[in-house]
Amino acid sequence: MLAGIALYFILKALGIIFGICCFVWVFLKLISADKEADHVEDFGGKILDIFGAIIKYLFFAIVALIIYIIAVST
Repeated sequence: MLAGIALYFILKALGIIFGICCFVWVFLKLISADKEADHVEDFGGKILDIFGAIIKYLFFAIVALIIYIIAVST
């Protein structure tokens, strides 16, 4: 349960950071600061990579848990 709560807050923090990056990126594009907007876009890509890693390892953990339950119950 504690791991679930920690994962919830990690995902919430990453979502807030990603949302702020989106607003900053749009603002920079509106004022034609393309070089700075590209830096923000690169940072947003790194945040998306973190989301991808979390989802991948969460999927592996769920599959391992299902295999364990099947092995124990038979």
